[in-house]
Amino acid sequence: MSKPPRTALFLDDDADILDAAGLVLTRHGMTLIKAQSPEEAREKLAATPVDILLLDLNYRRGDTSGEAGLNFLAEQMRLTPALPVVVVTGHSGMSIAI
Repeated sequence: MSKPPRTALFLDDDADILDAAGLVLTRHGMTLIKAQSPEEAREKLAATPVDILLLDLNYRRGDTSGEAGLNFLAEQMRLTPALPVVVVTGHSGMSIAI
């Protein structure tokens, strides 16, 4: 019997990034649930169990501080501490990387 496909939820405000991630992950047998806002991500996480959360650190346009992403990460760690999370960003600021 084969394993069911793994499911990831990706929170990112950039639809092109979400589409590209969807192409890559589906080629590897995964299902991607896309969310472009924290509210949408919360709704989808409540409705569908996922195996991993992918989180853009700067999911709010124009905000490169990472604060919103870190707050969402902290919230999810409290709610689902066993859920693996991968944090991604397109910004190269060293202060947020550390």
